[in-house]
Amino acid sequence: MTSVLNVDTIADKAGTGGTNIKVGNDATYISDSGASASDFKVVESLVKSWGQIGGSSAAIADSINISSSDDNGTGQYDGNFTNVFVNADYGCGVANNNRGNGETGTSTTHVNLLIRNNVNNTLVDADAMFVIAGELA
Repeated sequence: MTSVLNVDTIADKAGTGGTNIKVGNDATYISDSGASASDFKVVESLVKSWGQIGGSSAAIADSINISSSDDNGTGQYDGNFTNVFVNADYGCGVANNNRGNGETGTSTTHVNLLIRNNVNNTLVDADAMFVIAGELA
């Protein structure tokens, strides 16, 4: 038997604030029209890691799921994951303050960032931000 719960607001026991909501790993998104998007997994599609790395020091200024960073040379950094990914097939977007682009090489334990200048496409030490979505182990 399937159950449906229709509510406008979910609040804590006192009715004054929000509460934690837990969903299973196979939870799917239901559109406003009520159609199930069975291929859109809620938990798998969340951002699992992000970080802001300082180009001159390779220090992580702020992050989620990044335990440390490594400076591998000019414009080359590793962000080491606190919680590893199940495989290296995650998606990663990189942007930097040098109006350039970023590339990634993937691993289940860390993300490798290559930061490039937009003028001549050379590797540069520049502050960068990265966001990763994928499945954690």
